[in-house]
Amino acid sequence: MRPSTLWSGLIAVLAIFFIGVSRGMADGFVLVVIVAASILIHELSHALTARGLGMNVRSIALTWYGGYAEFESPRSKPASEAIIALAGPVSNLLIGAAAFAAHLHFQTAPPEYAGAEAYYATYHRPDLFERSAEALAWTNLSLGAFNLLPGLPLDGGHVLRAALNVVLSRNLATTIAAWAGVVVGVMTVAIAFSNRNWWTVAI
Repeated sequence: MRPSTLWSGLIAVLAIFFIGVSRGMADGFVLVVIVAASILIHELSHALTARGLGMNVRSIALTWYGGYAEFESPRSKPASEAIIALAGPVSNLLIGAAAFAAHLHFQTAPPEYAGAEAYYATYHRPDLFERSAEALAWTNLSLGAFNLLPGLPLDGGHVLRAALNVVLSRNLATTIAAWAGVVVGVMTVAIAFSNRNWWTVAI
């Protein structure tokens, strides 16, 4: 692992941990594991899809701002680029949907509370497992949705470039997707500032 990647990862772990600690020490530890595992699955999905398409995967790195996978391959076709790009967000959205379904199951009153849903919803205190399912759901749904935004270097930007590359040159498609990324970045920072979400601003 590169020293810069190692330090970047440690910064991410500490930041996420202290965010989670605001809800309790156990929640902080679980949140670190969930975020790291979700990003790793995202990047592994890219890597495995690329290998399935005959590309050599050089490395996978987890950093404070997320992660990335490096490939060695001849210039990929637009369809291959889009498939590889979509693999990561789709894996997160599937995990998020499953975790969200589990979370909704926890929110349903058991038979002994039949007819007393309001009482159950008011006085039921979620345990660590329930809170973890919720964190897993929102982490993966957010990660998947954010990466689908249409601007480089996000996965949605690669999909946009692949689509444009069907009718435009590679260079022009890259330029358009890159400027779309600038627009997405500015809008994301503006929204994060308005919501005082400093972690998103930093990313």
